[in-house]
Amino acid sequence: MSKENTMTSVTPTLSDRARIVTSAGLSKNATIESIKDLIETGTITELNKSRGFDRLLPDTMGIPSYDEATRTFSMSVKGGETYFQYWAEGIRVEKTTTQSIVWDNTTGARYFYFDKSGVLNQIADSDMTYEIFVKNAICGFVGFNATTGKLIVQATDEQHGIGMPAPTHFRLHKRDGAVHLGGGEITGMADGSEVYTSISEVTSADEDINIVTSATTTTPFLYRIGAANAFVETATPDLNLALLDSSKTQYNKEVGGVWSLADATGYVIYVIYWTHDKTNPIKKLVGTENFSSRSEAREALRQQVGLIQKNGLPSPEVYPMFAYIVKTNGDLEDSGSPAHTTYVDLRYPQYFDAE
Repeated sequence: MSKENTMTSVTPTLSDRARIVTSAGLSKNATIESIKDLIETGTITELNKSRGFDRLLPDTMGIPSYDEATRTFSMSVKGGETYFQYWAEGIRVEKTTTQSIVWDNTTGARYFYFDKSGVLNQIADSDMTYEIFVKNAICGFVGFNATTGKLIVQATDEQHGIGMPAPTHFRLHKRDGAVHLGGGEITGMADGSEVYTSISEVTSADEDINIVTSATTTTPFLYRIGAANAFVETATPDLNLALLDSSKTQYNKEVGGVWSLADATGYVIYVIYWTHDKTNPIKKLVGTENFSSRSEAREALRQQVGLIQKNGLPSPEVYPMFAYIVKTNGDLEDSGSPAHTTYVDLRYPQYFDAE
């Protein structure tokens, strides 16, 4: 039986065995029997849940790729290497050739993962269970719109490490998603302006994966058309602060569960998000409410961010960076709190006065 299709034929080298003992997540109270089994077989009998990739040895990790036209996710061997490896249910598996899967032609968020038998699988985020999450090696993610045939998110990196306990990973995934670590300053946010200038380099964390996003001067708009999870991204990223149609600011209107764009007659709150998308990681989410007055929009600014996230986003691995108010003509409006600020910075923990 070939090594490509079986996990039992893979025997860890001596150096691998020594390293696995320290990096596989065994507790300091691990039994002698558990360590012995690990060294001899590569199987962790104590936990039986170690899964993921060895991020301390990046050359042993795979190279993910996404083909939008064929809806194909692939994991290939890094150039110059002979295999990539992962763990699932405590078992180490090698792959010497590119592994591929065609994702379902359905709208929504979807993960890819390897199981202990060496099979590359897919699952909708809505169908993800604790058991699947903690036993298998998650390796890729897409946010896809089947109507347009377009990818909204293709994950930069989803190869989480074996050093992070599976239950901890699950909690971080469900509760925190991605978080801001530093950078990402925005410039050019002047009252009455239609554009910003730039967003500096930003460092973010998707659980145990740190991702550095280069400075950018253009970002796309993101909104829903039709179903709540059917996101659309503008084809050409730009510096505009509002999505305009015939010089009218657009807001993302929902009626009876159906989403569409509509002309704003007042003020709209937009939110800039960081995502783990490898193509356009920073996106401007079109607001979902048309506020009749400036004061009404100002009062609702922070609440709107929560409502936007409650309605669902194209991936769990995102976080808000900035929120701001635009007028009907697309001009930036002073947010009013504190006085003369033009946006609310959401990158860091927010503190509220109890009044």
